Order: sequence, then C-alpha cells, then structure tokens
Amino acid sequence: MLKKIILYTLAGLFAIILLVLVLIPFVVPGYIEKNSKEWIGRKITLDKMRINYFTGTVRLYDFDLYEKDDSTVFVGFDTLIVNTEPYRLIGNNFVIEQFYLQGLFVDVIMYDSAFNFDDLMELGNDSTAVAEEEPTTDEDPMKFELSNMELRDAKFIIQDAEIQDSIEMKNFDFFLPYLVWNQEEDSKADLRFDFKNKGYFESVVDYNPGSGDFKVDFELGNYDISGYQKFAEKYVEIGKFKGKVDIKMIFDGNLDQPLQTTIASNFKLSDFALYDDKDHVMIGANHLLIDVKELNLEEKKIMIDSIHFLEPTLYLEAYDTTSNIAQFINRVMHPKNKIRYNRKKN
Repeated sequence: MLKKIILYTLAGLFAIILLVLVLIPFVVPGYIEKNSKEWIGRKITLDKMRINYFTGTVRLYDFDLYEKDDSTVFVGFDTLIVNTEPYRLIGNNFVIEQFYLQGLFVDVIMYDSAFNFDDLMELGNDSTAVAEEEPTTDEDPMKFELSNMELRDAKFIIQDAEIQDSIEMKNFDFFLPYLVWNQEEDSKADLRFDFKNKGYFESVVDYNPGSGDFKVDFELGNYDISGYQKFAEKYVEIGKFKGKVDIKMIFDGNLDQPLQTTIASNFKLSDFALYDDKDHVMIGANHLLIDVKELNLEEKKIMIDSIHFLEPTLYLEAYDTTSNIAQFINRVMHPKNKIRYNRKKN
C-alpha cells in the first residue's frame, strides 16, 4: 500500500511538472503584457513563445517595448532564437550554440540632455543600498562559448527632438561565427548596415584571445553628408554643404600593446560643395583623395602616400568692406559657436 502511495505521488508530481512546462510558453506572453507596466513602467507585448526543453532552445516572436505613451514602439524585434546547452553549466561552461535576432528595431530620442530610455536606466538603482563584499571562492571561473551570433535586418533610429531630424541605420547585419574565453582560438565578427541615404558601413574583426592580436577592417561607403546640416548647426554655423564620403581603414595590433597598433587608410570626398550665404558654391571639389600608407601610434609617425585634389573650386565675391569668404569665417568663428560647443561638452 505504501509503495502505491509513493508511486502515485511521484506520478502526480511528474504530471504537474510536465503540465507546468507545457503551459509556460503559453502563459508567459500574457503574464508579461499584464504586469510589465507595474514592473518597469512600460508596456511590453510578446505574441508567441516556444521552448524546446530537450534541445535548450527558446524562441520569441513579435516582441515590442513601448514608450511611456503605450503606443510608440521603443524597442522591438520579429524573431529571437536562443539555442543553449544548459547541462554544461555544471562544468562552469556557459554555451550558446545559436543566437539569432531578426528584425530588431530601436528608436532613440534625444531631448537636449535627456533620452527616452533614462527611466529604464534607473530601474534597480537603489541609492540606499549598501554594496556587499563578494566572498572569495576557489571555483574555476565561468567559461563562455558563443557560436553563430547573428543579427539580421536591424534598424536603428536616432532622433533629435530639438531640431526635428534623425539618423537612420537600416539593414543592419552582424555575424559572429565563434567567440570563446579561456581558449587559444581566433574569433571573427562581420558587421554591415545601410544608412537611409543609401550609404553603408561594413567591417570585419579578427581577434586571437590567446595572443591578443587583432585586425579590424572597416569601410564607410557612399556616405552622403548633406543630410547632417542641422546636426552641424548645433555646434557651428557652417551653412549649407554636400558631398559623399568613402573611407577604408585597417587597424593591425595587439590588445596588450595598443600603442603599437598600425593604421592604414584611404579617404575620398566626392562632389563636395560648401555654399555661401547667397547659395553659391564657395569651396568645392570633384574629388579629394588621401591615401595614408601607415599611421604608427607608438612612433607618432604618419606616412601619407598620396593626396589628390581634383577639379577644385573657389568662388570669391567681394563686397564694400568684406567678402563672402570673410563672412563665412566670421560666422564660423563667432563666439556663440564656442558657447554652443562648451554647453554641449558640459
């Protein structure tokens, strides 16, 4: 009789645990949405959650974190897949076999010296809390092993509420095949995204955690600078300008000896024009090309291979006591521009 009671009890506990595990993915999204305002002061919605307990895989779909108005999305994503190996935590190994984030959306808004996420940064901050000294331990440090870290089709928006303008980065892709701590193995990361003006940024990072050697290649291509006039006006009244920038840079060095890093770069400014007050092209060029063969930080040495200034333009219009160029210089060097800079700096 006693054996039957124990058997039925264990079977009942197993059934309850199994039922809880099955219900968790269906209950969590609604529970988060119902209590998120109380927890963090923001509304959160999560359409669907799936968990595979046998493979350690968690899938989240259509997540949105809203602004305080509960209608504007601050951060969201379409799909998040995290594939782990929980059993390896027993050996102090934190392993992620796959981290896939698709359709990430982030909208950052600047209000003078404040941001739309300041309230989130204050979460958990307790000024009255006393820091506790962590006890020393002889346990082996946690080892991290990350594989297939991928970010696809992300979009980042940075808005300046003061000037009612924004910078957008779209089609942001990032891939990290393998990264591990406490091993003598190389890690590599690829990154690419497009700007709303059709320019792009891409980079490749190679790093050896054993030796500390690293190599960073990045390229900023076909980047239209004309859209940033309003941002420039916050610091200096430079006026109207346009042009496209292409930059290629290679950093080669070692993290243990950062000053020995060498840099090679190519800079190109195309279709550049700086306008005067009458909307005339005051200074311009078809192409400005600068090829830096080597920049050595330790030796404080710069080796410039070549400088090409193609089809330069200079327009001077003289007035009674001044000129368009003199007016431009006076405007740029006006004391109020320095005040703007110092206010921003402080």
